[in-house]
Amino acid sequence: MSAQTQVIIDGLTKFSISLEWVETVEQWLQNVILNPKAGFSLSQLAPNKFINELEFYFDFSGLDMSIFGNALSMLGLEQLSNKMKGSMFSVSRGVVKGFIDVVVQHEQKFYVVDYKSNFLGFELQDYDQTKLFESMIDHHYHLQALIYLLALHRFLATRLTDYNYDLHVGGAVYLYVRGMDEKDDTGVYKFEVNYDVIQYLDNALKQHDVAQHDLAQNADFGESKSAGTDVKIVDEGLWSQKGFGF
Repeated sequence: MSAQTQVIIDGLTKFSISLEWVETVEQWLQNVILNPKAGFSLSQLAPNKFINELEFYFDFSGLDMSIFGNALSMLGLEQLSNKMKGSMFSVSRGVVKGFIDVVVQHEQKFYVVDYKSNFLGFELQDYDQTKLFESMIDHHYHLQALIYLLALHRFLATRLTDYNYDLHVGGAVYLYVRGMDEKDDTGVYKFEVNYDVIQYLDNALKQHDVAQHDLAQNADFGESKSAGTDVKIVDEGLWSQKGFGF
């Protein structure tokens, strides 16, 4: 029995799923790791080319969400930009913690990889590029990818002495695992973001950080109490440790 088969058996057992699915899941997994449609396959990458569940923190305190709407407009995603502006939300204070499924390095470029189990239909054709784009729009995944790529940009800038966004960032790859096949061009959605968009977003958020710092310096909190719905403020030392807290 291979190590891969044992991992599948352990996973099915953990969630009380019949072991009659072992062979199906094995083939499914092979379709995912052997698929080359991202420009590479996961199977060809060495273990040291993966960073699993890269963690980051995002400060939403008083953030003008139109910043993201503008960035999406720069990418030509007016439909999503308008959708965001129509359902705008705000957070008075707090930090959101996020995880990137995996960051991989292929040759000199780094990619954000996100696995999606969304059900779009029973046939591979239900996961063609048109259907994937519709799903990305419906679930705001382009916005998610934009945040992930900004996190990757800031992370690499602190790790690579010769860092250059255009040379080192390949974009985001969304793997819709239900629609992936080793031979068919389905289930894989690639999303590339030009540096000028990342630069705009990075500079806008840095200005936001300065404004929030000045606000905190001048604020008189007195006897005020934090609301029960506030996101937990993380320790600032942890941000420094991670090197790319927002």
